[in-house]
Amino acid sequence: MRLEFFVPGLAKTQGSKKAFYNNKTGRAMIVDDNPKTKQWRSTVNWYANRAMNRGFLIKDPVRLILTFWRERRSGDFRISWKCPPPRRRNLRSVLIF
Repeated sequence: MRLEFFVPGLAKTQGSKKAFYNNKTGRAMIVDDNPKTKQWRSTVNWYANRAMNRGFLIKDPVRLILTFWRERRSGDFRISWKCPPPRRRNLRSVLIF
């Protein structure tokens, strides 16, 4: 089985996690540093469900290939090795463990 889908929009990075103590619950709460990550995950989830036609649960091993397309900044015509794209942060924003 092969499943492909495209999610339009600018990928949001997950960034770091923040933790704080909640006095009402008596527990520590962990939240994402980037508030836009939740919306991005919701968008990716919607397109994935649409591609699967709200189908079945996959129980077999899965091979995942993600490609992030980014626009080049205006006036930037060379490869900049000092500032690579945030690949790891983009992956973390899509994969939920």
